[in-house]
Amino acid sequence: MLKPEENQIIQDYVAFIESLEEHDRQEAIEKTNEELEKIEGIQSRALVLPRQTPEKTKPPASGKPFCPHCGSSSVSRNGSVRGKARYICKDCRRSFGEGHGMVSWQSKSGQDVWDRYLEGMVCGDTLQDLADKCDISLSTAHKWRIKVFRTLLRSTEGERLRGTIQQDEWYLSASFKGNKRALSNLGVEDDSERVPDYERYGFDGHPRKRGGGDTKRGLSKEKICIPSAVDSDGSFIGRPMGRGNVQQTFLDQFFDQRLEEDVILVTDKSKSGRAYAKAKKITHIALDSKTESRQAGPYNLQTINSFHSILGEIAHSRRSFATKYTEEYLTWTAWQAKMQGTSVREKVKALKSLVPARGKHVLVQDVVKKEFPKELQTI
Repeated sequence: MLKPEENQIIQDYVAFIESLEEHDRQEAIEKTNEELEKIEGIQSRALVLPRQTPEKTKPPASGKPFCPHCGSSSVSRNGSVRGKARYICKDCRRSFGEGHGMVSWQSKSGQDVWDRYLEGMVCGDTLQDLADKCDISLSTAHKWRIKVFRTLLRSTEGERLRGTIQQDEWYLSASFKGNKRALSNLGVEDDSERVPDYERYGFDGHPRKRGGGDTKRGLSKEKICIPSAVDSDGSFIGRPMGRGNVQQTFLDQFFDQRLEEDVILVTDKSKSGRAYAKAKKITHIALDSKTESRQAGPYNLQTINSFHSILGEIAHSRRSFATKYTEEYLTWTAWQAKMQGTSVREKVKALKSLVPARGKHVLVQDVVKKEFPKELQTI
């Protein structure tokens, strides 16, 4: 058993080795091992480099300020108001304040209310819980939720997928949840002659308040086709592209300018996936959805299928969402998966620092006015 002073010498020596550069550290370790082998009667284990523990995922930082009016990054400081910095654009000469376009921008509620709201969101609180916690109405809680989702969506616009990309389609019955009182929410008093949205967009027979009860069995034009894809870094895209079975034109529009060069596209054995990869000259791996999609190794569809499973649970529950908000919910689910391993405080900080790409800020009135996607309309 070592004496305290001998143990301290060893600890000091190890700390000295760890402080060296990698090349010098390796030389010191090799020399130490050689000296240990010369000592008779001592069975010692060779000294090895300490294993480097991976750093935790850090929340994305807000980048350099850019003009919310024209999107230019050529800006300079222009004083401050009530302690908050202001900037001026050198291109369009318009000024803007710090925090322009962030989730709490142009909200009448204070930052402390938004902090409680965002904390509740990342902890999975229901809308009613958020309304009670922040002392706001249920309608406002929903609008804020979609505002956060859409700000997150627009902050990732322009990102391109790289490496190995898993792609699959998800099919969901159309839901027009929340449209019953849409006009009254916008201040329109008389909406008695308004045609229901499910009839207006070609979904005859039933309002589908929660996305169920199709008049035709199986895959038909009553189903919404939602292509989605995730790369090896966790970057994700997904949105409704049409009705019925997936087509090559859906994938052409879906992946338009969103793929880096030399990617590997992993799909099931659908004809559309093969045709798209062949037309774009992309390396393609087609897996059998029942046997090969869950196999171990670099090529599978487990990540994208897990997203679909989570969305399916939400879509067929009381927490279901309207079809027009599908892209926002997909983006939020992917962001939660990407932020696994970070604390609640780090997640809230990341949401507070979101800035929409190219100045595409989100307002509450934009949330209320969103229409059913044009790609899904037949009338």
